[in-house]
Amino acid sequence: MNITQIKTQSFMQLPQSPASPSPSNKIIDTIAFRPTSLELEAAQKMDWKDRLIAVLDKGEAKLEKLMPNFKIQNDFDVLWQELNQHKVHPDMAKFNSWLRDNGQGAWYTQLATYLLKLPLRAACNVMHLLFNFIKLAVKIAVCVPTQIAMHPLKAPIKLAKLLVQLIHNLAQPETWSKIGMGLMGSSLGYAAISGGSLGVITLGIGAALTIGGISLGTIKTALIADRRALWHDVKTYLLEQAKQLPEDFLTGFCTVMFLEGIHQVMRGIQKLHHANMYSIAKRNSRIAFSKEQVDAFYHKHPYPHYDRIKYNNNSVSISWHHRTFDRFGLPPSSAAGETFFTECVHTRNIYSTSWAYNYSTGQMESIITSTPVYEEFLGYRIPIDGWQAPLKPAIGAAVRVSDKIIPTLGLDVALDVVTSQPAIAKAS
Repeated sequence: MNITQIKTQSFMQLPQSPASPSPSNKIIDTIAFRPTSLELEAAQKMDWKDRLIAVLDKGEAKLEKLMPNFKIQNDFDVLWQELNQHKVHPDMAKFNSWLRDNGQGAWYTQLATYLLKLPLRAACNVMHLLFNFIKLAVKIAVCVPTQIAMHPLKAPIKLAKLLVQLIHNLAQPETWSKIGMGLMGSSLGYAAISGGSLGVITLGIGAALTIGGISLGTIKTALIADRRALWHDVKTYLLEQAKQLPEDFLTGFCTVMFLEGIHQVMRGIQKLHHANMYSIAKRNSRIAFSKEQVDAFYHKHPYPHYDRIKYNNNSVSISWHHRTFDRFGLPPSSAAGETFFTECVHTRNIYSTSWAYNYSTGQMESIITSTPVYEEFLGYRIPIDGWQAPLKPAIGAAVRVSDKIIPTLGLDVALDVVTSQPAIAKAS
């Protein structure tokens, strides 16, 4: 029997096996699923999270035994396992190993290597963090409903496992120190790129979480360490935290700067669009008012329909071709409220073709000449002083992506986070 079979047992009712079982007892233990002394010792080292997950696994196994899966459910489970596998390209795995390695030289050489690789580590963490958020969103929107539809009875068990894993991660001091450093880095990053005031409250909460996490982690390490190696284990734990926390701080700083930079760009585009829409509304309002003034002008003067109309900032100009103006006998003078004007307008081009001999080619080539034609127009300029610009609507409130993301920085994705344990905890 191996450890995976132990996890399917209930650890509250494990019977004790003899210290030195005979061959016949071993056969009976195997048939009756009774753990041996080594298996009991391994079970006693399991923490509460593993015990609860083992109980849930046992319940899931019983459910599968009572209600076997259909073929479509088995195919979906295979596909789900394929999607959840973290396949890393060999070159990427080699790069990650190089990125996390500080060398084996003197301490100052390792420190220099760590500081040189720290920005690149933070950049990789930011990309990994954003990828995890996208992955979690896809799971919640697509995969989780499909999983519930395919296994409706197993869904509560899987949800319970996720909650146990989440509670276990939140119970680790290292998680809170990571959250605290992420909060401090994110608050400084937001203040740096937005130019706003520094979030003193956020910074204080992050500092408190970091100090509390380091303190509790140190106490935990001291309690589970061997007395002969107490100071060594505590020093090793603090050294590991000193390596990890600056990376978490820089990750939070860069993540918020990246998200806030995207927010600033989107906000700028939103302002430009808002200004453009208001300019269009303003121009349409001025044109509509100008047309009303032209209609009022025609009510007072029975003139023929204009040949040209031009909308200006403070007036609207209507004009006729000089032949039309002379034929109808319009008065060439200003009237009350109108200003008479004349202008030369480019109406068309006259194209002519001529031939010339090209001595370089020895052939006749055509030359097209364009002559612009300007004609005189006469008209009246009608003021639109009574026009008032429409009220400029308020721009929509900005959605601060960084403000929503700050509380989860340093935690990675809550359902996928795996907190780093002290070296002495792993050894024990």
